[in-house]
Amino acid sequence: MDLQIIVAPIVGSVIGYSTNWLAIKMLFKPHKAYHIGKFRIPFTPGLIPRERDRIAGSLGKTVGENLLTEEVILKELTNPRITDSLKDYIVKDLLGKTFTLKDLLGQINDDDKIKHTLFDMIKKGLSKMLRDNPAFKDSVRQLLNERLTRNDSVESLFGHKPIEGLENLLYDNKLEIANGICLYLADEAMATRIKGLISKVMSEKLGGLAAMFVDPAGLYGSILDFVRTSLEKEENQVELVKQLALALRKFSGKSLGDFMSEKDYEVFIDKLTDYITDQGVHLFEGERVDRLMEGLIEPLLTMEIRVSEDIKLIIEEKIIDMYLNFARTRLPIFIEQMNISKIVEGEINSFSTEEVENLIFGIVDRELKAITWLGALLGFVMGLFTLLA
Repeated sequence: MDLQIIVAPIVGSVIGYSTNWLAIKMLFKPHKAYHIGKFRIPFTPGLIPRERDRIAGSLGKTVGENLLTEEVILKELTNPRITDSLKDYIVKDLLGKTFTLKDLLGQINDDDKIKHTLFDMIKKGLSKMLRDNPAFKDSVRQLLNERLTRNDSVESLFGHKPIEGLENLLYDNKLEIANGICLYLADEAMATRIKGLISKVMSEKLGGLAAMFVDPAGLYGSILDFVRTSLEKEENQVELVKQLALALRKFSGKSLGDFMSEKDYEVFIDKLTDYITDQGVHLFEGERVDRLMEGLIEPLLTMEIRVSEDIKLIIEEKIIDMYLNFARTRLPIFIEQMNISKIVEGEINSFSTEEVENLIFGIVDRELKAITWLGALLGFVMGLFTLLA
């Protein structure tokens, strides 16, 4: 009798512990199914490996629809703790120190690539601004209207030096000018015109009868020979150029209004504006500006930039506003596209059975051990009740 009082509770305790321990083990073990012939052995694999897909789907749905919901994620991302941390990063790490453009472009390790990228960006930006911005053309027109009037002389328009340069060019090329005049007079078309003019003058001055005794071709030949002989002499070449220079001086002293009407002057300003505008664009696309800009790129890249406190506050406010606006307007779309339920389900299914087992035991190991020992306690109590009954 005394031995039964001891043995019954102990046996009940062992049975309760063993059954709970075995039940917990059967949740995971075995990891795969075993067969005898074509028949699967019952309770293989364990409950969790057998129902793994359903459990992963249910867990993913629970996490996505009840735990990591859009409201929860948005609440956390807009939490003052997060925004304060972002402000601290902006003020201290981003804007709290002196930096250069090269630092900002530091993700490009190649200095030559940094220079080329900045050079190309500036050049294209300036070229586009000049080509597409009507304000540039309007500024050129306004400047011309301020600097030019129809009363301005040609010399005031081009200056003294270009006129003097043209005069020197005439004197330096007096022989070429003389030869050019001779060639012009000897041209077949010009010869025909001169002969016709001679015939007309003879008929008007001497009458038709007298003109019959004058040979226009012979007279034209005599004139051409005289001109050639005269222009072979250097003093005559100098005198010719001198007269051309005097004519150039008279021309340069005349006003623009002497050559063009009000309407023609407006057309002249329009064409001059277009020309200067096009030249301005071509200037920024030319090699000379390339060399100039290349010399400015390196100092620009290495120039230290310091952000004032006022600018820091403005940048900080703008970045925080952009962040909060993104979180409130775009984040819900991203969360929907991410499909957290599917992500959780996919991650769980990517784990091996051993990893799932270790994961669950890592979370509820103490609780499972408590259940095992609770089984032993209940078995012990049931053993006592059996004796009392």
